Amino acid sequence: MTVPSIPKRVQEFLDLLGPLLALINQSASRVDFMERVSKVLVDTLSCDVVELRVLEQNKFLQTVTEANATPHFHAAVAPCATGPNGHPLPALADDSTLETTLAEIFSGKRAGGIMNLPDKPPGTRLVLPLRAGDRSLGLLCLADKQPDFFTSVDAVEFTALAQVLASALAHQRTVAALRERVKELTGLYEIMNVVNKTGTSLADALKQIPDHVAAAWRYPEIASCRLVVDDVEYRSSSFAEPAYVMREPIILNNRARGSLEVMYSEARPQRDEGPFLSEERHLIGAIVGQIAVILKNKEREQERADMEAQLHRADRLATIGQLAAGMAHEINEPLASILGFAQLALKDEALGDQTRRDVARIRDAALHSREVVKKLLFFGRQLPPQKTAVDIPHIVADVLGILQHRFEKAGVVVQQNFDPDVPELVADPGQLTQVMMNLLVNALQAMPEGGTVRLGLEPKGDHLCLTVADNGLGMDEAVRSQAFLPFFTTKNIDQGTGLGLAVVHGIIQAHGGTIDVESRPGQGTRFVMMLPLINGYDQPGEERDQ
Repeated sequence: MTVPSIPKRVQEFLDLLGPLLALINQSASRVDFMERVSKVLVDTLSCDVVELRVLEQNKFLQTVTEANATPHFHAAVAPCATGPNGHPLPALADDSTLETTLAEIFSGKRAGGIMNLPDKPPGTRLVLPLRAGDRSLGLLCLADKQPDFFTSVDAVEFTALAQVLASALAHQRTVAALRERVKELTGLYEIMNVVNKTGTSLADALKQIPDHVAAAWRYPEIASCRLVVDDVEYRSSSFAEPAYVMREPIILNNRARGSLEVMYSEARPQRDEGPFLSEERHLIGAIVGQIAVILKNKEREQERADMEAQLHRADRLATIGQLAAGMAHEINEPLASILGFAQLALKDEALGDQTRRDVARIRDAALHSREVVKKLLFFGRQLPPQKTAVDIPHIVADVLGILQHRFEKAGVVVQQNFDPDVPELVADPGQLTQVMMNLLVNALQAMPEGGTVRLGLEPKGDHLCLTVADNGLGMDEAVRSQAFLPFFTTKNIDQGTGLGLAVVHGIIQAHGGTIDVESRPGQGTRFVMMLPLINGYDQPGEERDQ
């Protein structure tokens, strides 16, 4: 039995097919692989044109390689038509007889073979389907200007060649897809490692994410990434101005928090969505979902830490309050005796001048101590409030009248911006006077070289907003976070007890309000108080339970 010989040019191609197939495992790009295959075909078969149309998702990737053209290779996403079963079919815009024939060959209605079409330039065309099992992967079209360039024997032999090529394409697709999935999963894994690393802050984690994202895309050598979270931008280390951009918003609790963008700095062949793969659209969505989870978890951690700090602070305040109230009661009785006897002694006309001055100092020290005791009693919630209708501007005017001389002497100017329609407030006028006195004295002491105090008052919903701001020394974050703690002070021993702001905080809270402080070193301090217009206390004439 004689074994039929294989045509020389087919044998030459088959000899080159082994090394060519080895490229499958070296390149993740379908276009690169198709270009290499086409070049080998053109060089080995010596034909003019090799065209490949390969089905990618619901589109046809078309590559054309011409032997004597510049550039010799062209790739694009070719238009397609929808077949009766809903599957895509090759169909260029000219709707020619060739396109109809190609559609029939691809769908299996017609066998491939040599075609000499009247509506095309003279020459020979050989069209073969690329099938792997029962799946149609695409078409192989070989063309040459010479008539009868391809023979019937070529048509039979090249059918086997098309089958080998179809198997190679199917294998390359599997390898490329696997490589992409591994790369994507590696990117997700690296992102989660960054987030879960002990001691990594949210900002540090967000800084590292863009580099891992860029590495997960199809062309990492030209990919860069930009992550925006809460108006803060993080970029990959190899960031470059983009030619193509894939963008996905970051949504958390139905609110836009930023976006994630992956970019290519150079042109690449068109894919499912520009040069990007459809799988990469799912990947960017998965990464954005992970970032949203990261933000949510970090915010929960911060909320938990804040709540623990508040509970710890409340426990400390309760303990200190009990201690302060006990101390105040123990000190109050002997202090009253000292003050009473000092006042009686001052009424004695027989006292000498020096003795009178000494007794007066005793009286003044006792009066100062009594004020400290009052603060301690208030801090321990031992003094009942005296509720009445209060006009805040009137209280501010009284306090400024008392402090006017000190402000003028220190070169401090007071500016007021009060809403003329501010309603009255049900509150304790004495306690609110103490609030304004403490805050204004603090502002005065924070501006040893002079400055400006700005007072604001305006209704906001069912609250009054009262602000006291200075442009003095300011506080760093460590001091600001402890400003309302009792007995915490940065002043000298003879300048303060550390109870002023603690009492202010207690008074505002007792009125059902809130107080916040904003400050930066060298940029001054601003206190913002929100006092409820209704039920600051229950009703005038009724006392809160102590």
